[in-house]
Amino acid sequence: MIRHLIKMVWNRKRWNFLILVEMFLSFLVVFAVAVSGMSLYMNQKRPNGFDYSDVWLLSLNTPQGAMDEENQATTLTQLKQIELLLQGQSEIVAQGLMNTPPYQNSGWVSSFLNPDQVKATSHLSYCTIGLKDALDITIKQGEWFQEGDFQMANPTPIVINGLLAEKIAPNGSALGMILRFNKDDSNEEFRVIGITENFRKEGELKKPLPFSFLPFRTDKEIDWLPQYCLLEMASGTTAAFEESLVAQLNGLAPDWSFKTQPLSRERSNYIAKTTRNVKIMGLVAFFLILMVVMGLIGVLWQHVTRRTIELGVRRAKGATKAAIYSQILGEFLVVATLAILLGLICLIQLPMIGILKPQAYNVFIPSFFLSALVLYSLTLISAWYPSWMAGRIPPAEALHYE
Repeated sequence: MIRHLIKMVWNRKRWNFLILVEMFLSFLVVFAVAVSGMSLYMNQKRPNGFDYSDVWLLSLNTPQGAMDEENQATTLTQLKQIELLLQGQSEIVAQGLMNTPPYQNSGWVSSFLNPDQVKATSHLSYCTIGLKDALDITIKQGEWFQEGDFQMANPTPIVINGLLAEKIAPNGSALGMILRFNKDDSNEEFRVIGITENFRKEGELKKPLPFSFLPFRTDKEIDWLPQYCLLEMASGTTAAFEESLVAQLNGLAPDWSFKTQPLSRERSNYIAKTTRNVKIMGLVAFFLILMVVMGLIGVLWQHVTRRTIELGVRRAKGATKAAIYSQILGEFLVVATLAILLGLICLIQLPMIGILKPQAYNVFIPSFFLSALVLYSLTLISAWYPSWMAGRIPPAEALHYE
């Protein structure tokens, strides 16, 4: 049966070629949307490495020139007073400074070298000791920063996530390893004291990236301050406390500006921005596929109409409506299969030209099968009515043409 269908498709290759091209392009469009959606879904299933619930993000905006040499001591004193004020609030369970908090577009990226000169790129952030409790960061090995780590120390203590640990120590443990920046003019060294889960600053929809925590130390020359403070709030804290807290902070540091926002709201805004392109792509793909379906119905209907004599003769020789129906559907499913195979040949070239990394096949494979399922469904939807009409062609109509 399949051999017969392939032969029927080949005998009308010029006509079927146009249908094949249309199905092939539809398959590629569906695959692009499927890959984007599948990537977001699989990233969302991975653990975040922190807990955003009941956490507020407090923005600390210092006045211009706050870190100039003549103003730095005053600014640091004000920062210490702000930390003490936050610690004295019964509604605040834990608080910690961080210069690149979750769900923000800010970022700091640098490269480390291990003792074997293996380079690994990492996102970094300065933080204070309370950040671990504020975000419920889980330590898998070693420990988090202690009070003494924020004083003069060489090497500087550093806490890294599991992904960076795998890169700098692929064959062993990174705990206790000495790292340094991949810069010719940098002599600063770092000692790994702890390894966390794969902390993902960018949130659920982004793939895990190497990340490092450095202690925010004021015993050395600094040019800027962490401008965010993560506050873990007691359960049941209302928005009324926000106004009270900002008023107290303004009274303590009138030249600064403060803004609070639940981290859950920051997350919602960030997810909306992250998924915007996928939503637009999906909407465009929907209308494109809708046009393809309507076009296919018209093309297939014309295709069936041109074969009225052939199909009528088959009915006259005893073919049932179901047999005619199966033949038409079978031919177009063969064309759809050829379009999918042609698409597969094109898609497997993506790793060779660097568009898709080999590790991404966990997204590639389910996206391919999902796209194939969608194309087969579109083919069945498009061919159903023309094939149903073909099965209703009476033998007398064929004899009339003869």
